[in-house]
Amino acid sequence: MLKTYEFINELGDKKNNVVPIGPLHVTSDEPGHFRLFVDGENIIDADYRLFYVHRGMEKLAETRMGYNEVTFLSDRVCGICGFAHSTAYTTSVENAMGIQVPETCADDPRHSAGRWNACTRICSTSVSPATLPALTPALCSSFRVRETSMKMAEILTGARKTYGLNLNSADSSRSVER
Repeated sequence: MLKTYEFINELGDKKNNVVPIGPLHVTSDEPGHFRLFVDGENIIDADYRLFYVHRGMEKLAETRMGYNEVTFLSDRVCGICGFAHSTAYTTSVENAMGIQVPETCADDPRHSAGRWNACTRICSTSVSPATLPALTPALCSSFRVRETSMKMAEILTGARKTYGLNLNSADSSRSVER
């Protein structure tokens, strides 16, 4: 059963006005509800509730998957920046387990991460100007640059979108030792 949490209205008196924003806003990555407490043009405080749309994926990873299987899931959290999610996950697991990654193995994800980070940044900044019609030329240009980066990915890996490039070092070191 879902719980409903009431917003605390300590600042919502006659002096302060409350401006609700949400549940969706064009600049948000995920749905959420924000309340801004304003005094004239000044924002005094903010109260927010994020809806955590990826919570089901987190629970799946916690309960039904082993640490070495979560990279498959983390690649698919987002269609734009999946590589960043799996890189963050594998790095966290390696740090938690105290695994030292050999330099030869550490280089590949860094190069790929740099390439995908560029793609992600281009895409993120492309979406933001959608609220400002004056920036439409910048939006179109950013997609042209992103397309060049995607073609480069296809030349390097054989696919425009690459999944499964990250492995936990515990698994990859076992396969290297054999």
